[in-house]
Amino acid sequence: MIDLGIDKILNEKETFDNFPIDVFPEQITDYINELQNKMGANPNFMAAAFLCICGISINRSKAIILKDSWREWCMLWIVIIGESGDKKTPSTNAMMNPLKKIARDKYKLFEEKQKAMSEDVTASPPVLERFFTPDATIEQYINLHSQNKKGLAIIMGEIASLISNSGKYTGGRGSDIEKYLQAFSYEDLSSDRKIAKSSHLPNAHLNIFGGIQPNVLSACMTAHLQDNGFWDRFLFVSGNKRSGYLTKEDVDPVIKNNYDSYVTGLYESINESQTPEPEEDIPVDFYRLNKEAFDCWFDYNHNIEKLIGFESDLDSRTKSAYSKMATYFGRFILLFHTLDTVYVYPFQRLQFKEVQIESVEKAIRLLKYFMHQYDLVAKEAVAKKESINVLSDTKGMSNKEKAQLLKEKYPEWTHSEVGKALGVTRQSVDKYFK
Repeated sequence: MIDLGIDKILNEKETFDNFPIDVFPEQITDYINELQNKMGANPNFMAAAFLCICGISINRSKAIILKDSWREWCMLWIVIIGESGDKKTPSTNAMMNPLKKIARDKYKLFEEKQKAMSEDVTASPPVLERFFTPDATIEQYINLHSQNKKGLAIIMGEIASLISNSGKYTGGRGSDIEKYLQAFSYEDLSSDRKIAKSSHLPNAHLNIFGGIQPNVLSACMTAHLQDNGFWDRFLFVSGNKRSGYLTKEDVDPVIKNNYDSYVTGLYESINESQTPEPEEDIPVDFYRLNKEAFDCWFDYNHNIEKLIGFESDLDSRTKSAYSKMATYFGRFILLFHTLDTVYVYPFQRLQFKEVQIESVEKAIRLLKYFMHQYDLVAKEAVAKKESINVLSDTKGMSNKEKAQLLKEKYPEWTHSEVGKALGVTRQSVDKYFK
């Protein structure tokens, strides 16, 4: 049983610097380790990509009932953070390949149906069931989602473009960011543009996955976006674990095939039913926690509430981010219950629907990791942006004086972080403080 004490939530940073990949089935962990050892891929980024795959596969077809008035679906917003050259793209592409193959197969089937329709005028026009897109305006998102009611994912190489494209057609007024905030809570979405057809989407289900560089993240965290809680809804994954180097050895084909089969089987086992007609909704499997699992979830959620309660000394930004973790807690539980019961490799379905305590314990480990990631990444990004203001009135000061000023303002910063803010090397900062 995992210790649920509050002190355990915030005091195990050495344990949670790296993604706890052992919460995943062995077919996933074996493949991640193999890619790290043979290709130098980053395990944190690969694990994040698999989470995205889970969100896409589980979609709106499954939900968890935490209490009668509280239900969660497996919707995940994930951003991986690394410098250019940190292998964000190759690490995530290696994990996404099985899903891309499924998408290609769907498109091939769509083309075949189009061809058949051209030969049969009575045939209904085919619909391409897309479950992810590399980019989308809010209008495009609503349109694509309406063609696949199970859900849609936006998967972007650079997630900063999601910010820059928002409000593209509004002249800066009524940013589409507000629409994304609504989607996070499964709300209905609508779009009314003068130059486009009005559209409406009930019960949005949007997964978001993308990469960003640390300095770009700092720049994106404007006061407006921070105040409305946009970034608080994201799960941050940094590439702080050394990924290793490329070797002469090829990836073991057995391990790769086991992974590919797992991802394909996971998606197909959930999505093999026929796509509902436009006027129909999709059926949803609802799961409840058994008594042991419920008590574990309730106790840990209560501790999170204490952390962000009125007596807490946490800053408002951290409180806001941690409050979203209560939402993700339920989503993680649903994710692990699905992996452990709905689909068990190879192609085995278990009959019970009650969530077991093991799924809650895995969710707690993942929750701790992401809480620490917020501390390690998001706070640092905000501080770096604020450092611009600190340095704005330092004309005439030496770099040594500026470094001392930054350390006074942000005593938790390392010499490397101070150096990045000043545009000098860590070694230079070391000399400043001798």
